[in-house]
Amino acid sequence: MNPFWKKKQDIKKLSDSELIEKFHQEQKQEYFAELYQRYSHLVYGTCYKYLNNVSDSQDATMEVFEILYQQMNAKKNINSLNHWIYTVSKNTSLKWIKAQEKNALNHAFEIDIKENETLFMEKNLFDTLCEEENPFDDTIVNNAIQQLKKEQKECITAFFLERKTYKEISELYQYPIAKVKSYIQNGKRKLKIILLEHQSMIES
Repeated sequence: MNPFWKKKQDIKKLSDSELIEKFHQEQKQEYFAELYQRYSHLVYGTCYKYLNNVSDSQDATMEVFEILYQQMNAKKNINSLNHWIYTVSKNTSLKWIKAQEKNALNHAFEIDIKENETLFMEKNLFDTLCEEENPFDDTIVNNAIQQLKKEQKECITAFFLERKTYKEISELYQYPIAKVKSYIQNGKRKLKIILLEHQSMIES
């Protein structure tokens, strides 16, 4: 029998604790590799149970075995490997979930900041439009809004006068957010033309 094959067979006969002890004594990777072969499916299964995502579960599995390698390399005591594997796999998965939730929250916060900045700029532009040169009173502005197309009128009124967000307008009128932005932009341009025409008539 091939000596190398015999050695592989001998390694497979060792218990978990014996493999860990051998690794402590000889620092040979084949002992760790055998543990990986025995438990990788369990680690992956546990991670997938919590993460429900193949790629994340694979990455989390590798992280668990990196922790195991560090523990073994530091000659830390691992009394029940099966229990240790399950506990670390679960905790690692929960840590990943927490990190993902934090990233999602940060991303949502960044989007809110950008949208609020846009809303602030848009509303200031509208206020400036209504006040430039000879200020228009509310009646004139409302009459001008009524001359817009239905979608533009709805979005302009909700956005500038009711101070609703793009998302709120989208949910209110069932328009895609991209359409809401388009109706507001086009409506604002049309509104400016109407107001300037009104001003021109007054001046003439």
